[in-house]
Amino acid sequence: MKIFSPHRRKMEASRRYGSKEFQNKIKSAQNYKRIYDPRGKGVVHDILHWLHLDNRLYQFLLLIVAGFFAYFLIISPYFLVTEFIISGNQQVSRDQIVSVLKKSEEGRWLLVPKNHLALMSKNGTLEMVSSELPLVKEFKTYKRVWPNKIEMEIVERHPGFIFNVNNTNYLVDEEGFVVRAVDDTTGLPIVIDQVIETVTVGEQLNNTKLVAFVISATKQWPNKIRSAMREIKVPGKAAEQVEFKSAEGWGVFFDINRPVEAQLSNLSLILNRQIPAQNRLRLAYIDLRFDKWAYYCYKNSPCEAQPQNTEQTKEEGEEGKVEVE
Repeated sequence: MKIFSPHRRKMEASRRYGSKEFQNKIKSAQNYKRIYDPRGKGVVHDILHWLHLDNRLYQFLLLIVAGFFAYFLIISPYFLVTEFIISGNQQVSRDQIVSVLKKSEEGRWLLVPKNHLALMSKNGTLEMVSSELPLVKEFKTYKRVWPNKIEMEIVERHPGFIFNVNNTNYLVDEEGFVVRAVDDTTGLPIVIDQVIETVTVGEQLNNTKLVAFVISATKQWPNKIRSAMREIKVPGKAAEQVEFKSAEGWGVFFDINRPVEAQLSNLSLILNRQIPAQNRLRLAYIDLRFDKWAYYCYKNSPCEAQPQNTEQTKEEGEEGKVEVE
């Protein structure tokens, strides 16, 4: 009984290695020399191999495509932003904004001009504009339009008041952001800082209650008080109180932690009921910083030199005391 078929039988060595075909392979192998490349084929070769671009023709075509894109990125003006569609600006002119944006033409990122459409991002453009035009707060909308146009809608800061610190006037917006130093203070209330401290452009005043109180009080004052407001004084940026000075010369102390409307209503009642019009020029100040009582002081009285800080009854004729809501 045969277990193995004839073709599975073991071949003799003389027949296996002595054939002409095998001997020719041996001779060919003797002349083979392996070339050592210390650099190896590298990542680029691996990528080309993975993309099936080992072929020289494919590599040449890839080089042409890369050169084409490099031309558009570095040399061609096709994608360089030259047109700006701007809306929403009222305080800052379009020419001012475009003038700032065109400064991007002067710089490059690596070899690519910074006014290239791909580099004109929303955040980068806003930072560039707001650094030179602080009244620009943000972009409500921002759209890059192929191939060389940008459309933007501006959101501007709304002026709140003028903050006079160390004899320098700063424009502060309604959120307490110090916009810039200004010379023209026309049309805005002036808040005078009575202490020596520093304020820098771009600073955010952290005393949000003070900022909100000043802006709200200046808006409501004309509807409740007949005498015009002349100036406002605060004992520092962190103050909890504020003094308004009227055009008639008298002042009024407010507590910024209490509602504006209630304090102005109490001031109006005191002026109309307690202090006759003929006595207004003699009035030094009215103090509304307390919950249940308001005090008023006439000029040339002991209370004039130092406004009271406690609820104490003064002598009649020197200072009055009125119950308020």
